Amino acid sequence: MERSVTEKQVAAFQEALCCEECSTGTVEAYLREIRRFVGWLAGAPVTKERVVEWKDRLLAQSYYPATVNAKLAALRRFLRFMGWEECLVKNLRIQRRLFCDRSRQLSREEYRRLCETARRLGK
Repeated sequence: MERSVTEKQVAAFQEALCCEECSTGTVEAYLREIRRFVGWLAGAPVTKERVVEWKDRLLAQSYYPATVNAKLAALRRFLRFMGWEECLVKNLRIQRRLFCDRSRQLSREEYRRLCETARRLGK
């Protein structure tokens, strides 16, 4: 089965998002990502392989993993709307940092100056 995305389908997706009471910002962001994906496809059919390629392309463009996952969330929602579940791909796994980067820690002197300034300002 050949899957291609039309503007009519995108408009129907937009209407569905509005009916679900998604925020205007969410609707705009989702539509923007769907249109970017469709533009990248350049007329090629939607397949799982192409979605994986797009995911890899986003990573190659140095997007943060959280940004890639947000873009994939928009596409995943559209693919589910279209009933194209077999084209879904997983999010990137993001490992949480349990500790702060040492470069972001205050030195004892910086902490002392911060406290002094706060006292001086009555905070």
